[in-house]
Amino acid sequence: LGTAAKRHGGTPSGTNAAAIAFGGDGPGSNTNIAQEFNKSANVITAGAFASLPNLNTARWGLGGAGTKSAGIVFGGRNPSVAQNLALTEEYNGASWSEGPDLGQARRVCGRGTGTQTAALAHGGHYGSPSTRYKVAEEFDGSSWTNGGTSTNAHDGTANLGTLTAAASCGGYDGSPTNKTEEYNGTSFSTANTMPYSAYQLAASGSQTAGF
Repeated sequence: LGTAAKRHGGTPSGTNAAAIAFGGDGPGSNTNIAQEFNKSANVITAGAFASLPNLNTARWGLGGAGTKSAGIVFGGRNPSVAQNLALTEEYNGASWSEGPDLGQARRVCGRGTGTQTAALAHGGHYGSPSTRYKVAEEFDGSSWTNGGTSTNAHDGTANLGTLTAAASCGGYDGSPTNKTEEYNGTSFSTANTMPYSAYQLAASGSQTAGF
């Protein structure tokens, strides 16, 4: 990366030849930097990450979905104002614009699944004292609405797949977990556990071919 960061968002629906990383906890402060990744078919070039227009609001623990030219970020936390965020921003390949807010402000909300017009936010923390959130929210390109409620109240999960065929893997429910749940666009169901426990991890792929 051109700028070091942790707990940042990305585009799990992108590819290894066209992806972006955004926001996060940078050296000394939160960052609103977005960075683009490009590579040739056979060679990863030095300095393959290039700067993109900054997010409007710096944050960490945000969710993201979509592709390099049609991305969306949502939620997160901005410690400078001591708030969890409901803010959504959309990216068109050239600039960020404000979108509809989440119904529930939250952070570490599952990294995000799906596309810019069919996204899923799941899990995370909200409120004070902090409470883990089970309710998923679905985005149709114009507004967020409540979806199904997961069996596990956890945060820092890795999500993959689409809005109607998603998997939520790992997370933190008092300790790191290896639990996996699948979402069919309406409800969650328990799936096979991962071989190890982890949270604030990353994932990509589909519900039936994930990584």
